[in-house]
Amino acid sequence: MELIIGTGLRLLVAGCGVALGAVCAVAAYHNGLALDGALGLWFGVGFAAVVVMSWLMWPVASWSARLGNTGQAKACKIAWAPLALFVVANAVMFVASHRTETVGGKAMEIERYEVAKAERERLLTELGTVKTSPLWTASSGCTIRTIGAKKLCDRSSEIETGLKEAGKALAAGKPASADAGAETLAWVLGGDAAKVGRAWPIAVAVALELAASFAMKLALSPWGTPRRREAAQGDAVAAPGTLTYVVELVRARPEGVLAASVRELARMTSIPKSTIHERLREWHERGLIVVEQTGGRTRLSLPSN
Repeated sequence: MELIIGTGLRLLVAGCGVALGAVCAVAAYHNGLALDGALGLWFGVGFAAVVVMSWLMWPVASWSARLGNTGQAKACKIAWAPLALFVVANAVMFVASHRTETVGGKAMEIERYEVAKAERERLLTELGTVKTSPLWTASSGCTIRTIGAKKLCDRSSEIETGLKEAGKALAAGKPASADAGAETLAWVLGGDAAKVGRAWPIAVAVALELAASFAMKLALSPWGTPRRREAAQGDAVAAPGTLTYVVELVRARPEGVLAASVRELARMTSIPKSTIHERLREWHERGLIVVEQTGGRTRLSLPSN
């Protein structure tokens, strides 16, 4: 039952991580396609591959630390930083460009509406002026074409046409706001809507990358301490299995010596950092393992028989 629940949780978290990271991957792919032809396709695939690599750095680091390869674990964590920056930069560019197009398009719709509204008011005013002309009365409102009223009636027809066009633009309506989301968030934060709108793509990109990396770390990294055989040499009192696991870690090292900081040892051995000193000292006193302190690092080796 534990295996089924654990596997289900891992799959669920991994699915969420993939869904989150897919946004960044698609953004990176489309940014790469900005180059023309086959070159753009290859850049798009390469950019997306960088995104996937950023997901895997933390799980690989966790497994490396669990297996005692602290150098590789550190290298993966360090490598994650530039990869994450690359992913965030691509996501920012993608989100910002599409937001600019969307917000810009709504701003143009609002501008066209306002221009049409002002033009309609101007034309109505001008039409009112035209209708006060004696020539308008003499031509019975331009229903009777007279030589003197020709120019006035032509202008009247132009005004009517302009009013119809303005009416169509007004009938199309306009968005309530060019960037309602940024304005609402700015109201909540008590900030400037323009600044919030510029910062929003960055916040989205950072949140997506961090959430995707965290989800993949949870899904693919080792969970808890694996069940091991009961400890050898009468170590039943001091956490069964812990000594055996440490011995296996030391034996797996190329020279039979495991050198690491206390924090790294605690992570590799799954022993709480607060009690690892006591455990190591006990094992050393009992002659089960050799513990030495060298330059701020703890060296573990097996006793020579």
